[in-house]
Amino acid sequence: MKSNKAFTLVELMIVISIVGMLAAIATPKFSDMVRKAHEAVTKNNLGVLRSVTSIYYADHTGVWPYEGTDVASDVSGDATFSYLSDLDGGLALVPKYVSEIPALQTGQLIPIEGKNEVAVAVDGGAFDYDTKSDFGTTAAWVYMKDLGTWYINSGDEKDTKGEYIHSW
Repeated sequence: MKSNKAFTLVELMIVISIVGMLAAIATPKFSDMVRKAHEAVTKNNLGVLRSVTSIYYADHTGVWPYEGTDVASDVSGDATFSYLSDLDGGLALVPKYVSEIPALQTGQLIPIEGKNEVAVAVDGGAFDYDTKSDFGTTAAWVYMKDLGTWYINSGDEKDTKGEYIHSW
């Protein structure tokens, strides 16, 4: 006698529905993990930029990169800034201190995502560095040349923990 050892249509439908439910649960978790990984890369790159700036400061006896550079090419609100590509393309830091200015990777669909342009700015004391209204959507990073500090040029975008990205 010949015996059929096959799955019935009902058994296959049950297995497919279970796999579908597991996929529906796992997919949002996976995409959140990818975004968290992008945020970790960006935080690391921000730390690298801050570290190389401190090393430059130590090497040049208390002078920040671009401290004596005129950055009056763009004025928006209370911010006076120039794009690093308009100054020297980053030659004060690249390649001696860092191989290149890293691209921004927040994992969000924002205009500055994937860009590595830097707005070199002077702190006039009154402008709000955390809004794109001052630096537009061209610059991913903001470097305050009189303070030697780096920020991410983002407005009200938040990370996966609900913190504003510009506050990192």
